[in-house]
Amino acid sequence: MRRIIKLVILALAAAAGACASAGGGSGGEQRLPLSAAVDSVALVEALRRIPAPDPSWFNVFRVEFDSAGRPEPVEAVSRRLPDSYALPVANLITAHLRPQPPRRRPFAALVRVVAGPDPRLEMPDFRERPPLLINRDWLGSQMSELAQHAVEAGPTFPAGGAQVIVKMRVEEDGTVSSAAVVRSSGFPTLDLRAVEIVRQGRFRPATLDEHPVRVWVRLPLSIVVPRP
Repeated sequence: MRRIIKLVILALAAAAGACASAGGGSGGEQRLPLSAAVDSVALVEALRRIPAPDPSWFNVFRVEFDSAGRPEPVEAVSRRLPDSYALPVANLITAHLRPQPPRRRPFAALVRVVAGPDPRLEMPDFRERPPLLINRDWLGSQMSELAQHAVEAGPTFPAGGAQVIVKMRVEEDGTVSSAAVVRSSGFPTLDLRAVEIVRQGRFRPATLDEHPVRVWVRLPLSIVVPRP
């Protein structure tokens, strides 16, 4: 009797944070207070030394640590400041991150940097909306084809199935600009194809306070092979 492959898309991680973590993370991610994430006093002093654009401009940056306490690259999640200012600010934030102990789950903070001669850091209560997958049916059909490759793997494919977790960046226009495997299924060919499929995902973009933002999303994909 031919084995039946059941594909389960377990979750679109909200977190990039919980809002696919406005800025990117995984579902179950913890939020970190600003003072615990960065040395804010020293950071503000460092920001004063950067030539500032229009003082009415601001940008939101995502500070994220993995469960081992290692920092992820700091990145702007909204593009209200020119790159000539936003990139140095991201580097300064990285340089002023506080050491973090390991935790059970990834943890993150969203920081708003207000530009100008008197810069300041804020952590408002953002209204976050996660990205919404638009072409879910298409993605499902492509993953069904991927499941057939698992069948072709024959006895080497585990009876309990396998899971690949892909981390992707969803841009402000809802397209996927970057995707990579963060946890392999154990089958490199399946991993590669999963990344190719996810890159073609189309989303209603995530928002912060009703403004579209880029976010990182972790997408766990499980291929389950039921017993005959």
